[in-house]
Amino acid sequence: GYRMLHQASHSNAMYVAEQLRQFGLFKIIHDGSPDQGIPTVVWTLDDGCTPGFNLYDLADRLRLRGWQVPAYPFTGAFDNQAFQRILVKRDFTREMADLLLEDIRVALKHFQKHPITSNLDASEAASYNHL
Repeated sequence: GYRMLHQASHSNAMYVAEQLRQFGLFKIIHDGSPDQGIPTVVWTLDDGCTPGFNLYDLADRLRLRGWQVPAYPFTGAFDNQAFQRILVKRDFTREMADLLLEDIRVALKHFQKHPITSNLDASEAASYNHL
């Protein structure tokens, strides 16, 4: 039973990572693969991608829908770049993954329809900073 729970978590994490890749905007840092560690998905905006929003803006839009998908910088060489992550726990189902992905789609459509003139930064987005 324990192994099946973990396999399901990893499977759902890898599913989310693959769906995020298909948006064509995100660079997947960790895809939740069991041979790479815990069932976590970590992403940033793809290099050279200028979609008119940043991950702090996306985290803010997702928060409006009830999701807690933080955006924050890492330390060291990555302290000027935002990342987002989710931890896929045993109760995070494929249906929940699809709901999250749909809310990301809706947020991206919102940004297209309502271009952002001033992006949020880490301090405005109530994000956690690892510094």
